[in-house]
Amino acid sequence: MSAFAPPDGYVAPAWPGLYNPLHPSEAQFLYLRQDIWHYTVLWSLIFYAAAYGLAATWGFMVFVRTTPTLAWILPVVFLAVAGAVGMLTGTVFGLVLAAVYNAGNFKMSTWTPLLWSLLQMLITLINAASPMSTYL
Repeated sequence: MSAFAPPDGYVAPAWPGLYNPLHPSEAQFLYLRQDIWHYTVLWSLIFYAAAYGLAATWGFMVFVRTTPTLAWILPVVFLAVAGAVGMLTGTVFGLVLAAVYNAGNFKMSTWTPLLWSLLQMLITLINAASPMSTYL
């Protein structure tokens, strides 16, 4: 049994490496574990920062009139949590995706980390709705 190896002359595509899926000749692929991890972590950080950033903006607007000190701390805390969660989930998903794709000797489209990162962020938002309705 031979170990998985990328094609000769493989160079990781420049991030974000997205291509038009309607033109398969332009397709770019990821092969190495560190490339798959890198793409997944970056997309996770972007999506989590956007979601938590919107929540932080809303919280800032709500609290700025009543408690200005809390209002200024809120975005910093939210973005720090977004970075930690994005890094953690991106690392877990990235390493699992890399293990699965490399175990099967598959090439990974550069769209795959984007879609998995979006999916994990949406699942986080869905899971946040249940406790939020309990608190309100």
